[in-house]
Amino acid sequence: MCLAGCASSYPPVVLLASFALIGWNIGLRFTHDVLAAAARALPQCLAAIVLLMAFCGILAGTLTALFHADPLTAYLATSPGGVDAAAIIAASTKVDTPFVMALQTVRMIVLLLVGPHIRDGWRARLSRQPRTPSQPRRWTKATEYAGLAIRTRSYDVSPARSP
Repeated sequence: MCLAGCASSYPPVVLLASFALIGWNIGLRFTHDVLAAAARALPQCLAAIVLLMAFCGILAGTLTALFHADPLTAYLATSPGGVDAAAIIAASTKVDTPFVMALQTVRMIVLLLVGPHIRDGWRARLSRQPRTPSQPRRWTKATEYAGLAIRTRSYDVSPARSP
């Protein structure tokens, strides 16, 4: 096993062949329908990325003003993504790593607590038929193929009622 900082023990030819096989395997799974769906989703994805980066920049500016943190520390503390990626970037740059990790951990806890409620709110807004309290709650199982959500079947998750 090779960790960061050590050289690979595999010959370059083996690495090149394995990368080519992985690339071909992934590339051959893309059909015309998948590429067309990805092309249709591209503008929305790019807009979401720009909005998310701008929002993180605004939050970073707020942290810089309130806590007098340097801008890079504040941006890393508010940036989306995995906590592990933020930790690696923070450790490899000259930022306040404990500050970044504390805010990333708070972000993760808030997402775990608030995320399901946001999901349920969006699900209720996007559903075609409004659900009344007497109707059972139904969830839709989604699978992902090449990054595209494909709706399968729904499952009744209401508690069982006794007669």
